[in-house]
Amino acid sequence: MKLVGKKVLVLLVLLAGVSFLMASSVEMWHSLMGSKRAAGLWLFENFTKQTGIQVKEVGIHNILEWHQKVLSAVAIGNPPDLAGNHYYFLPQYVAAGVVEPLDDYFKEWGIDPEKVFPKAVLETVKYNGKIYGIPLFFEQRVILWNKDLFREEGLDPDNFPETWEELIEIARKLTKWENGKLIRSGLWLPKSTESWVNVFSILLWGYGGDFFDENGKAIFNSEAGVKALTLIRDMFNKYKLSTPEFGQGTKGATNPYITRQAVIVLGAIAFIQFVKDYAPDMDFGVTFPPKPKGGKFALPLDPFVIFTFKNARHKKEALEFLRYLCQKETQVQFAKQCSRLPALIAAFNDPVFKEDPLLMKPVESLNFAKPLPALPQWPEIQDTIFAAISKVIHENSDPKKALDEAAKKVNEILAKER
Repeated sequence: MKLVGKKVLVLLVLLAGVSFLMASSVEMWHSLMGSKRAAGLWLFENFTKQTGIQVKEVGIHNILEWHQKVLSAVAIGNPPDLAGNHYYFLPQYVAAGVVEPLDDYFKEWGIDPEKVFPKAVLETVKYNGKIYGIPLFFEQRVILWNKDLFREEGLDPDNFPETWEELIEIARKLTKWENGKLIRSGLWLPKSTESWVNVFSILLWGYGGDFFDENGKAIFNSEAGVKALTLIRDMFNKYKLSTPEFGQGTKGATNPYITRQAVIVLGAIAFIQFVKDYAPDMDFGVTFPPKPKGGKFALPLDPFVIFTFKNARHKKEALEFLRYLCQKETQVQFAKQCSRLPALIAAFNDPVFKEDPLLMKPVESLNFAKPLPALPQWPEIQDTIFAAISKVIHENSDPKKALDEAAKKVNEILAKER
C-alpha cells in the first residue's frame, strides 16, 4: 500500500507540473506577418519577459486563410486562446456568441477605454454597446510623392494638391507612355481587393455618400457612389494615369515607386518605412488622400484587433495578454518597429510619432477617418464591391449598372442573415 501511495504521489506531482506548464502558456493565431513579423515576435517575447507566460503563436500571412482556420476551430469548440486580425473579422465571431466581452475586465484593470482609445478606433471593437477586442495599431491610406520627379517636371514639390481633380491634372503631366506602353505612372493605385475598395470608400464618403442607410440597406449605388466609381474608371481609362496590372508581382527594390516608375502612390502607412528601407536617399512627401472638388476629406480606418474566446483554455493568461496590449510602452515599441500608428491615444501622442514630419498627416487624419462597416458579412461584401470596380475598369462597364448589381447582391447577402 505504501508503494502504491508513493506512485500516486509522484503521479500527482507530475500532473501538477504539467498543469502548471499549461497554465503558464497562451496560444494565439494572428496575421502579424510580412512587415509586421519582427514587431510581432518582439511583442510576444516582451510579454513573456514581463509575465513569464509563454506565447505559442501561429502566424498566418493570408488573412482569409486565418479566418477559415479560426472559423473551423470555433466550429469544433477548440479555438485558440487569442486571435488577431483586421477589425472587420471580429463581428462575425461576436455575432456567433463566442467572443469574451471585455467591459468588466476594463473595470478590473482600472482602465477607461473611452479615455485611452480614440472614439473612431474604439467603435471598431464595439458590438451592441459592448467591447470585444483590443486595438493594437491602425492602418490608414496615405499619399506619397517623389519630390525629385516633381522638380524635373517643373512642379512645386512642396505644394501637393488638395482635390482629386487637381491631383489628376498633375498626375497627367507626370505620366509617360511610349508606343502604347506605360513607362511611368503619374498616379499608381496598387490593385488589391482592400486597396481598391479603400479608394472607393474615400471618394464615396468624400462625395457625401455611404455604404448603408440607417436600416442597413446598401446605398453605395447612390449618385455619390456613381461619381466615385466614375472617377476611378476615368483615372485608368480616360486619363490613363496607370493600368490595373501596373506593379503587380513586384517586390522590394523592383517596386515601381522605388524604381521611379511611379511618381505618386496611394498606399498604407507602412509604405513610408518601405521607402526608407529600399530608397533611403529619396526625397518624398506624405499626406492624406485629397477630397473631391466641393466634397470633404474622408479616410477609412483599419485597426488590427486582438480578442479572446469565451471557452479559451487559458482565459486568465489570454486576459493578461490583452491587458498588456493596453500599455503605452507596448504599443509605442510595437508600432515603432513596423512603422504603424499605435491605437492608444497616449501612444500615438508620443514624440516618436507626433514629431515625425512624415507621420504628422496620418495622425492629423484621425479627425475625419472612420471605419468601414463592421459587419459579419463584410469580407464577402468587400469582394462584391471589388468585383464591380474591376468590371468597370477592365470592361469599361457603366458604373451605375455595376453598382446597382453589386448593391442588389449585397442586400441579398445581408437578407440571408436576418
